[in-house]
Amino acid sequence: MLLFFVKGYILKVLFVNEKVKRVAKKRTKRQKAIIKRRIFLTCCTAVLIACIALIAFTVNAIIKKDKTPAKKDDGKQQSDISSAVIPETEATVLSTGDIMVHSTQLTGAQTASGDYDFSPYFKHLSSYFKAADLSVANLEVTFGGTESGKYSGYPAFNTPDSLADAIKDSGLNFLITANNHSYDTGLFGLKRTAQVLKQKGIEFIGTKEVETDPAYAVKEINNIKIGLADYTYETAGQTPGRKYLNGAIIAQEANNLINSFSYNKIDEFYAEAEKVIGEMKAQGAEFIVFYMHWGEEYQTSANTWQKTIAQKLSNLGVDMIIGSHPHVIQPVELIHSEDGQNTTVCL
Repeated sequence: MLLFFVKGYILKVLFVNEKVKRVAKKRTKRQKAIIKRRIFLTCCTAVLIACIALIAFTVNAIIKKDKTPAKKDDGKQQSDISSAVIPETEATVLSTGDIMVHSTQLTGAQTASGDYDFSPYFKHLSSYFKAADLSVANLEVTFGGTESGKYSGYPAFNTPDSLADAIKDSGLNFLITANNHSYDTGLFGLKRTAQVLKQKGIEFIGTKEVETDPAYAVKEINNIKIGLADYTYETAGQTPGRKYLNGAIIAQEANNLINSFSYNKIDEFYAEAEKVIGEMKAQGAEFIVFYMHWGEEYQTSANTWQKTIAQKLSNLGVDMIIGSHPHVIQPVELIHSEDGQNTTVCL
């Protein structure tokens, strides 16, 4: 299940894994187990206006089947084969759009004592977060601390650590952190943001404190393994061979601390995505979700790059793509891999 914060939508994704096995009393090659897996996805969107008005819609998508029927044993009675049914299991994943603290929100969160309390902003969303098995949010601010200067909103977000407390208390338990604001408070703020999240016990992907931190996650929820990856687009810069975010040159030390891709070197991203997908599947991931920070702000339709990259990710085996950055709702699309073997839900 997915829930956008402030400028977004609500999307509910329900993962169902149903396994039915036939177990033979005498195990032979011809008496193989039947494994049937289904994934049902229900997607709901909602525009959050002022106090959050909800407009829902549903998409039932991907059904995957891996079925090998057991053969009759040359006329022998099938009574020698007993059937055992494993009950279906469900996993609900809720994911938000952009958690951002602009100057007005920063001012509104300040208390009489001078501290900051962001919990009221989550008051009407918390019940949704807590109802899901996994609640994911896109954190589009940094925790640079006072060492990085004053707390600030756009264009360089530096937010008090108490936001992390409010996030955790709200029921959100997993963050994606790769976006064009990940480097707003420089290398120090990038690392400190990761440190704060670790201290608060909030799992995250997209950025790192050190290179050995995980680049992606495979979460097992109710016996269903879901692979999660997160990437942001890079912005253009004047120095060849260097990475930029929001026009700021990224320190060489930070090159491997942010999951990012360049439109000018898109084949490098495709190669990395293929590697990550392979690793997640090797770890047993049955469903692959890519969070992509991309597109153009306030545009209600996907641009050519979004469509091109989405098609490639579908070809590579990604089951769902969840986009952020435009801050408006773009069309939900169902695309198919070029070989016809995979179907991808794009949001």
